[in-house]
Amino acid sequence: MRLTILILSLFISLSATGQKTISFTFDDGITHDRPGYTFEEWNGMLLKSLDSANIQAIFFVKGEDKLNEKGRYLLNSWNDKGHKIANHTFTHPNFNKEDVTYEDFKEELFLADSIIREYSNYVKLFRFPYLKEGNSRAEVDSIRGFLKEQG
Repeated sequence: MRLTILILSLFISLSATGQKTISFTFDDGITHDRPGYTFEEWNGMLLKSLDSANIQAIFFVKGEDKLNEKGRYLLNSWNDKGHKIANHTFTHPNFNKEDVTYEDFKEELFLADSIIREYSNYVKLFRFPYLKEGNSRAEVDSIRGFLKEQG
C-alpha cells in the first residue's frame, strides 16, 4: 500500500534553553476518500486530534491536487487552525532520478509556491520529496544554493 496520506514526521531537538522540542510535520495532503471515511471526515479527525493535543504542525504541501475545491478546502482548513503551510513541490518528484533536472526542480518549487503563498500561515520552508536532494554533489549543491537564494 502506497502511503499517500499525510505523512507525519517527528523531529526532536534541544531548544536554545536546553529543553527538548518536538516538531510535527505532515507531507503531501490527500484529497480523496479513505476506506470508511470521506476526505472531509479524515481531515477533520486529524485536525481535531492536533487541536485536542494543543499541537501546531507544519503542513508540507504537494501542490498539483490543491488547485480544485477539495484542495483549497484542505489548505484553508489547516491554515484556519493555525498550522504552518510550506512547500513540498508541485508533483512530488524524486530528485535523485536522472531525468529530473535542476530546471525541473526550480519549476516544481515555483509552481507549488504560487499555490500556497497566499495563505496567512505560509512559511518559506521546503521539504524534499522522499528526502532526496539530487544524484550528485554538484546537483545537491546547486539546489541548496538555489534554495538559499530564495530565502
